[in-house]
Amino acid sequence: MSQDDAIIIELGLKELAVLVVVGVLLVGSAYSLVESSRPSMAVVTDKGEYRAGDVVAVRGVLRGGWATLPGVDVGVDVRGPSSEILWIDHVITDSDGSYISSFRIPETALGGDYTVHVSAYIAKGSARFRVVGP
Repeated sequence: MSQDDAIIIELGLKELAVLVVVGVLLVGSAYSLVESSRPSMAVVTDKGEYRAGDVVAVRGVLRGGWATLPGVDVGVDVRGPSSEILWIDHVITDSDGSYISSFRIPETALGGDYTVHVSAYIAKGSARFRVVGP
């Protein structure tokens, strides 16, 4: 191998190293962009504690990164202390990505901790509330 060939190979390796570094930086940036744009689901109830017969309002917002996501189907289910299904609903996010679902706690509901599960696409969320006796 001549000295000229060695320089060409050396320059080729340096260029390759620069390309690898640039590629890693671009992939890292793309990953951060994907992570920040991944849908997220917020969910809350209007109170933390209820009695049988009370109305529970479940509210939340669906976001895709920094933007809200309107017109998206959201499944809502509420499970009681023994994981029994108390309420199932299907709502659609409004123009600002928010949703609301409400239901009345049956008079026969057991006291204890209840969990609200919401889901849309790959985004999920949950909230808890307690039903107490009279």
